[in-house]
Amino acid sequence: TSSSSSSGLLDHKHAVALDFGIQGIGLDYAYAFNPHLALRAGFMTLPISVTNLNYDFDGTQTAINANVNFTHLSVKADWYPWESSSFKLIAGFGYFLNNNADATILLTDAIYFGDDTDGDGNGDFVFEPEDIGQVQIALDWTDFNPYIGFGFGRAVPNKSVGFGMDFGAFYMGSPDVSVNATGMLEDTNEEEAELEENLSAYAWLPQINFRLSFRL
Repeated sequence: TSSSSSSGLLDHKHAVALDFGIQGIGLDYAYAFNPHLALRAGFMTLPISVTNLNYDFDGTQTAINANVNFTHLSVKADWYPWESSSFKLIAGFGYFLNNNADATILLTDAIYFGDDTDGDGNGDFVFEPEDIGQVQIALDWTDFNPYIGFGFGRAVPNKSVGFGMDFGAFYMGSPDVSVNATGMLEDTNEEEAELEENLSAYAWLPQINFRLSFRL
């Protein structure tokens, strides 16, 4: 089995692949130096937009508009400790063309306070959504980020078509946080530093990737 695996990799050093997973979809090119080492260069993108997502926040109806955009180029080295096995350790880096997320939260219904003197079931004092304002939160990470992980599947498959899985994470560090609040919520801007500190614990961007490869 080992001899057959070696021969296949030495005879066929190139492959292209379709990638898909929690970090989006993409393509990569792989080159196998020998049965133990291969190099991959790839591109992945994950653009997500959510508009007017209704959320009940402690009885208050809100609408959330959010955008997430992670688009990156990557170079990864696959090291196979055992020549006859598809298990691999992965190390590399990603250059992020886009690596940001933002969300805008606003009320959809008026809020009533005070006594209900007119008997309409609501308080006498009313604040419309435009009076209360909105909160916009934006997150932005660094462009250049290292990657570590492990997986299964040859970068250059022994057969014409191969399938593999990668599990790993990019180290993104702490994001830059921007808070922009308006109206009665304007004091929320003061929470920017605290929110940035809380998010510093989430420095790793996980990646679970499935790879359908085609030997050249």
